[in-house]
Amino acid sequence: MENLFSWVYSDINSGAKHEEKSFNFPNEETLFNIIMDGFENADNHQIIVQTDQDTVVKFEYKKIKGEILLNINHNNIVSNTAGKSTSLSRKQLTALFGKQ
Repeated sequence: MENLFSWVYSDINSGAKHEEKSFNFPNEETLFNIIMDGFENADNHQIIVQTDQDTVVKFEYKKIKGEILLNINHNNIVSNTAGKSTSLSRKQLTALFGKQ
């Protein structure tokens, strides 16, 4: 795929200090839009996306101390890989995607 985007993160549920996990998304702009759209809902909620035949990604939004934060959980059924990112703010994600 021409515009394949890989999300690499440290799994906060891992016993190892810096165990990295990753998943691929077919398009960076689509991923960014899904993430940002989730911040528009003020309630705690989840968006679940199947990125390919084997991988499910759950975007989990929670309001903590008045700020909406996102945790990204992913599950690969074939490789039996699962992980969870740290909590990220809208500002952090905008900077991460270079959209400041």
